[in-house]
Amino acid sequence: MNRRRILILDRDGAPRYTDTDGTFQPSPQRHHVSIITKQAHEAGFSTVSGLDLHVADTDHDLDALMAIAEDLHHRQSFDGIVALSERHILPAAAFRARHGISGRQPDDALALRDKLTMAQRVRSAGIPVPEQICLADTTGVRALLARHGRIVVKPRDGMGSAGVRVVDSRSGLDVLLDLAGSDAQDQLAAQYLENREFHVEAVTIGGRVAFSECFEYIGHPLRFRDLATRRGVTVRDAPLQTRILDLNAAALGALGFQNGVSHLECFLTPGGELYFGEVAGRPGGSGISDCVAGLWGVDTGACGALLEVGLPVDLQPVARFPAGGWIAIYPRAGTLQTVSSLAAFRNDWITYAEILCRPGQTLIAPIMSGASIARFSVGGDTPTQVRDRLEEVSRRFTFHVGEAADGVREARAS
Repeated sequence: MNRRRILILDRDGAPRYTDTDGTFQPSPQRHHVSIITKQAHEAGFSTVSGLDLHVADTDHDLDALMAIAEDLHHRQSFDGIVALSERHILPAAAFRARHGISGRQPDDALALRDKLTMAQRVRSAGIPVPEQICLADTTGVRALLARHGRIVVKPRDGMGSAGVRVVDSRSGLDVLLDLAGSDAQDQLAAQYLENREFHVEAVTIGGRVAFSECFEYIGHPLRFRDLATRRGVTVRDAPLQTRILDLNAAALGALGFQNGVSHLECFLTPGGELYFGEVAGRPGGSGISDCVAGLWGVDTGACGALLEVGLPVDLQPVARFPAGGWIAIYPRAGTLQTVSSLAAFRNDWITYAEILCRPGQTLIAPIMSGASIARFSVGGDTPTQVRDRLEEVSRRFTFHVGEAADGVREARAS
């Protein structure tokens, strides 16, 4: 047996790499697997036999993280590195390049992180992309707003809708430009499109999309900021589904995406035009990957971990339900008093349920779409039934938050 030496840079915890059979991937019994994770996830990895476990701040201090990686490599010489978080894609690519390790290299990694580079590559392949420009080009940005009346401003390397703002006035833009200052170089402005928004979860092997499923987002993507939910339901309109999956395959091809998992977002205008939005080289967040696993038996996290280091993936998708969907529920700032129990969500059509908060915990207002306090996935016979079941879950889930000025208040997910 060829025992590989593999390093995993982790932000999400042990379940991210556990397949639908409950097996950790890549297998520590067949390979030497080292993991650098944050303290909050240490206990979860400690239960996996055979792992070489290290703890660091994998969220914020990337220099310290990669210093640990370099020290470990000096001692044991890795031949593969896994990075399933957007924060780690570029550092992992640079690490591969420095040490002659196969896998995604810096140029292709940059196209997955810098949204302007990404848009240019996709547009050059003839795929419609909203007009966009670097925020530092103030003349160009003002002209963009004048042409379209509304623009979206966001970080060039952002994720989870963090830092995304919609601007619809010259005065609002001037305020934003003033606040951005020298950081404007790291942001972009894009044409705002009235649209329906979709996402595609895919597994690509050898440059071919081997598995993909598409969902429609329900509600505005920034609703997580106002104590709302974010939801997605599988698309079962066959012609539309085909168009979306074709766009996904074409965009991944334009980006030179060879092996791994991806989360792509695209938009359908009222006039029927389909536009590329962006794509991330990671599994979908907010419980999306758990929804795919419950619906198809395909764990995109485990697939991604294997493909990033050139190990084989055995894809055998089998639909458990004709349609499916997911819901992420967001907090209100304050001290959590009570929260629904998982026992309230035992229906056989609920394929995944996770409550990420507990009484006594201090909750903060979410700054990105991944900052949910509960996640559920459901199955159904039709997208309409799935929507109804997601709404039922949102009605059932309640929590009480204590606030100094207003006492204890009840919140419902919807």
